[in-house]
Amino acid sequence: MAIHAINVSGSSTSTGSFGAGYIDNKLGIGTTSPDYALDVAGDIGVDEYIYRNGDANTYIQFAADRVKISAGGESAFDYDESSASTLDI
Repeated sequence: MAIHAINVSGSSTSTGSFGAGYIDNKLGIGTTSPDYALDVAGDIGVDEYIYRNGDANTYIQFAADRVKISAGGESAFDYDESSASTLDI
């Protein structure tokens, strides 16, 4: 398998919107030997949701001091640390 470096340029004021692209195989961020379709070696930042493809009501949701996991539209895990700590399972 050939490894091809892709350089994306921007500026310190960029919004991070560089258009769309397609990677045919595996994409490594912080690694030149990805094990999965998307392999991130390091920290990632997520604004709010991680969805399962084709299933909009199965997701992990992040909010300020709160993490929620829902499957099939039902809450499976909900931890809220915003005022009084609550955990619903």
